[in-house]
Amino acid sequence: MSEHVSQTIQMIHGQIRDLERDLSEKKRMVNYLCGLAGQPPLYPESSLETSGIRPIRSDEYYGQPLATAMRMVLERRQAGNLGPANVGEIYDALVAGGYKFDTKNQENAKRGLYNALTKNSTTFHKLQNGGYGLLEWYPGVKEAKNSRAEKTAKIQDDDQETFGTDADADAAEPEEVKAVEKKEEKKEAKHKEREATAVGGKKPR
Repeated sequence: MSEHVSQTIQMIHGQIRDLERDLSEKKRMVNYLCGLAGQPPLYPESSLETSGIRPIRSDEYYGQPLATAMRMVLERRQAGNLGPANVGEIYDALVAGGYKFDTKNQENAKRGLYNALTKNSTTFHKLQNGGYGLLEWYPGVKEAKNSRAEKTAKIQDDDQETFGTDADADAAEPEEVKAVEKKEEKKEAKHKEREATAVGGKKPR
């Protein structure tokens, strides 16, 4: 999708939202007048709801770091009750908001988005349907990750208590080396003693 087409879509989308907002206000007015006249409302409450999402400014993401711009896109969608987005939707929103990619190739730009979303798992979370949201939207997932990290840390602590730390090993190593050296010296001394006995018939003094 070209930048011009994406911006046109966002512009028309914003106009539709404005019309929906005006229509919702008119429906509320009709329901209010019905109440004054002692009549039931003509429009159910559910039909009065609008997403309230405003159109993207052409410079909304201009000059922003990629991770910041992607977060802004997702936060904006959440405010409009649109929720997670796939890579293509995030890309279209960034282009409409003036973000400048390092490449002019659309597929390469989307591949870069995918890599950034995947690597930054402390901020972004991939859903099973392939969409991406902010990890903070899913506290249960965050707690599960923290729990796994705590278990890993505990296992490492237990290993250190059982086998000792590297520093303990380094401190013990010289004593072990000395013991081995003394043992080898005794062996060598006995060997020389046997050789001298065999040659001279007497033990060396």
